[in-house]
Amino acid sequence: MAAAACAGSSSAPSPRQPCAMRRARCWSSTRSAARPRNATPRRPDVPYRRILVPTDFSATAERAAALAAALARRDGAELTLLHVSPMADFAFMAVEPIYLPEELWERLWDREVAHIQRELDDLQAKLERGAGGELTVRTTYRRGDPAVRIAAEAREGCADLIVMGTRGAGGGLRHLFGGVAEAVARTAPCPVFLATASAPAQPPSHALACIDYSAFSEPVLEQAAALVGARGTLTCLHVWQHPPLIAAEPLAEFTAEIERARAAEARRLAEFVDSSPAGDLCAAKRFEIGSPARTILETAEEVKADVIALGSHGRRGVERIIGTVADRVLRNADVPVLMVPEASLEGGREAADDAAGEEPEDTDAR
Repeated sequence: MAAAACAGSSSAPSPRQPCAMRRARCWSSTRSAARPRNATPRRPDVPYRRILVPTDFSATAERAAALAAALARRDGAELTLLHVSPMADFAFMAVEPIYLPEELWERLWDREVAHIQRELDDLQAKLERGAGGELTVRTTYRRGDPAVRIAAEAREGCADLIVMGTRGAGGGLRHLFGGVAEAVARTAPCPVFLATASAPAQPPSHALACIDYSAFSEPVLEQAAALVGARGTLTCLHVWQHPPLIAAEPLAEFTAEIERARAAEARRLAEFVDSSPAGDLCAAKRFEIGSPARTILETAEEVKADVIALGSHGRRGVERIIGTVADRVLRNADVPVLMVPEASLEGGREAADDAAGEEPEDTDAR
């Protein structure tokens, strides 16, 4: 079945207004009557209007910026480069305090701002040259907690997509406990495309869309379709874990029950994909049994997908320690990952805002 694609509005929402238009310009969630078999699928007019690219000027971040530029050029989107300087970390020692005159602090700050702005200007010029003048690039510089500031900038600018590298200049404990990219992927108000260092500087063409029938499943399909574009394809995957065998239960009855459940799950996957407006791009439906994270990674390699799309559930309780399926996929994937955060869903934004606390201070650079 297909639903009518939304006609994108030519008027942009104010940065201070809710970004409901972002959802409106995606696939309509309304189901329509059956479409003739040979009808041309209806697609979004403009998949992306505003793409935010956080950068720390590392090699991975530069590759992500090049990929974002290719997406923006394809869709005619505006691209914003964002650098966030974290607040300085201080180690305390039992020594006499050192006084630095205010004039010296101001000179050091001015020097930092000038250096970062040169880096942003150089990257902006490089992307615009590569696009042959067919790309609009803006630059923004902020100070504060990188993950918080990136999410806030995306919210205020009504970004449709955040594109950033999976590993930046940070290392050490950040790799162990989860970096800025993973925090953004959990809290951003829009989908987050996390590029690897080896990702080609061109839009993906084959997405593995992971379906678990939660509130994420339809948005994951929609966003995967928007990412690969009209010429792309999807492989739709559902991973099922069958119930454990109880010792007192006869093996024959258990086996028969498992086979019935498997058949029902396979039918459910087919019905879900076929009823989705994004189902037109689904070239294959895969129903697999096993560990979700491992099966997702193995299937992505088998079908040669160049991006994995899945929902990023908020972490609660023990998940804060052991992580989620999305965490394990992100940390082990050889291809880019498209995350649909909980905050990007209807009703999820307010919960994420409450969890994040107050809005960050206005620490804009001069």
